[in-house]
Amino acid sequence: MKQTHPENHHDETRPIMVWSITDAVIEDRKLLEKQFRDLADAGFGGVAAFVRCSRYSWDDPMAIDAWRHINDMCRRRGMKCWLGPDPRFVSHKIVHDSSALELVLFGNAAKADVVPNTADVRDGRYTIRCTLLPRHVHTLTDVAVEFVPIGLAGVYAFRRGKALLGKKDVVDISHGARHFYNARDKYVEAFGLVPKGIDDEWSMIAFFHVQTNHFDFSNRQHLRRYEKLLDRLKAEGCHPDGIMWDEPGYTCQYGSLPYSSSIRSAYQATRKYPIERDLWKLAFEAEDSSHVPVRLAYYCSVQNSVVRAELDLRKKVRRLWGPATVLGIHDTWHFESADMCDMNHGSLNLWETARAKSGGFVDLGAVNNLRAHDSPWYSNLAAMSVFAASLGKSSERPLAYNNLWTTGDDDGRGWQKEIMEHCVKVMALFGTHWLAHAYGPVGTIGQERTFLGTPELPGYPAHSTWPAFPTWNSFLSEELNKIGSRLPSANLLVLYPVESLYALADLRADKAAAEIFALILSLLDNHFHVDVMATTLARNGHWAGNQFCVGSGKYDFILCPYAIVINRQLLGSLKAGKEKVAFLFGTPNTFEDGKSIPASQGHGSSEPADVLTRLKSMTALRPVNAPEKCWVTMTQTKQGKIVSLVPSRAGYAYGGELRIGDTSVILPETDELKRIFFPLVGEPVSL
Repeated sequence: MKQTHPENHHDETRPIMVWSITDAVIEDRKLLEKQFRDLADAGFGGVAAFVRCSRYSWDDPMAIDAWRHINDMCRRRGMKCWLGPDPRFVSHKIVHDSSALELVLFGNAAKADVVPNTADVRDGRYTIRCTLLPRHVHTLTDVAVEFVPIGLAGVYAFRRGKALLGKKDVVDISHGARHFYNARDKYVEAFGLVPKGIDDEWSMIAFFHVQTNHFDFSNRQHLRRYEKLLDRLKAEGCHPDGIMWDEPGYTCQYGSLPYSSSIRSAYQATRKYPIERDLWKLAFEAEDSSHVPVRLAYYCSVQNSVVRAELDLRKKVRRLWGPATVLGIHDTWHFESADMCDMNHGSLNLWETARAKSGGFVDLGAVNNLRAHDSPWYSNLAAMSVFAASLGKSSERPLAYNNLWTTGDDDGRGWQKEIMEHCVKVMALFGTHWLAHAYGPVGTIGQERTFLGTPELPGYPAHSTWPAFPTWNSFLSEELNKIGSRLPSANLLVLYPVESLYALADLRADKAAAEIFALILSLLDNHFHVDVMATTLARNGHWAGNQFCVGSGKYDFILCPYAIVINRQLLGSLKAGKEKVAFLFGTPNTFEDGKSIPASQGHGSSEPADVLTRLKSMTALRPVNAPEKCWVTMTQTKQGKIVSLVPSRAGYAYGGELRIGDTSVILPETDELKRIFFPLVGEPVSL
């Protein structure tokens, strides 16, 4: 990658750096200006300023004054200014009554390692506990989510040893259950006597109802209070180009579920009866598959509440600062690691939340894990690259952003720079803008340099890769300009099985997501041109000739991994595709309402290796014949096609014949990004 120097900060293709505005930066104007010069001199096209790792919250007059000054400096330098007034950082200002976010806990702790947590019945009695120690998070100025007991949402006895529970295997004994809170030792306990007919062959599960100090995205009053703080930002002279929330949602992990009155009402509107009737089905599966509609209705209610909040934010922000204001929110809180806590958080269906955004936003952390060529983290890099481009195509602006970052350092050995440089090439390959992360400490008060216990994060400029940023920033800008920031084309669609993941709702969902990520990696390694789309969005598709058309995409083949639970309309569309559709990791067996799919409507499932062999035999699916050890994309222009290639792993090199149809070029071996323009008329040229 050649050395270049920052010149044109007006170019929107230049990366934006997330900047932590700490106590010291807020209190010392000279330090603030020095850090800004560091960022400007490194060639960043803008900053995304978050008041983070700070005792101040962003609504504090001194913090607003710092933001306003950053805003002014950005305008003078022709840089973009994004601000991060995330509502959770001001939870302590908004949640000042009994309206704070409520949860139910059914693990052994607020941060559980046993889910579901159960206890056996002994001599007609039971007792079961859940600890309520504060849970460290990075999105609250208070540094942790606190839990205050309300009572018991539900207590159930169930027959032990059965994978699927029938109607006679579960008994609701909430009415006779007792609740105890030990304020000194911070635990809650459900205990009591069991009714007749329940013996020592049974076990218990309790759903503890608690209140937190966390902002509630489903609470209209909270949102109105938050919007008044945005009004104040404008009144104080802040005029940002973009507003960014960081991984919005309920900050819940396994064993904790949002349980606000709004979410419960939304669930009841869908199911026609309260969720309390079927709480146990969020923890266990029912013999008659009735847990499927319960889980789908619940998790959709959680997701929809976050989507509505984001849509309200977009409306408010554009009323304040104009229609061109960027909404730069990425929802991939755990998604980067295929951790399906996303469904508890309210952000699993990225295609739903994309409606509120100015592009496709993803997050990929810990890219230091890419050091080994066989690292499974390459599946995450592949998946997030494809997700960003796919989400960008379905958003109001066809742009993609990746909040990509590393952890740790390399003691001067240089491999961190090599890996980060590889990631910069991959972002260029997919036409993705970079939200670099992060200048300054990114942790919390008392743990400033790590992210909730990870190895130390860069906290630029104190990192070995910092001197490379001027080169990376100019390189990425130049490469995005070559393709006009267009996103790559795709003719192969992978459906992301939202309904199936909601129905699984445990570590099996993690496994499914990880295998889908690995599938995407395999497709890129074999030079397929891929989009990913949620099954919920694909319902709107139809076949036109031999292509499946949905949104702006037209696809020649559809892959359906883990489509175990499926929408009737979508299944009908997929069946119409016949040989142009393949199911992997299982076949559809249950509709969304929990009813079984008749065998006559079934569709055979294939092993991934067999599907890959089948796809490779269909030459039209791979219009570009490329060398081994590379990833390849194709970008359509009015004048022709731009084919782009990068090594498929950090440290790899590729070379050989590159061909489209009857036209080919020979590429010398290289480890760089290459773009070859194949014009409608004439010979290919290197860009």
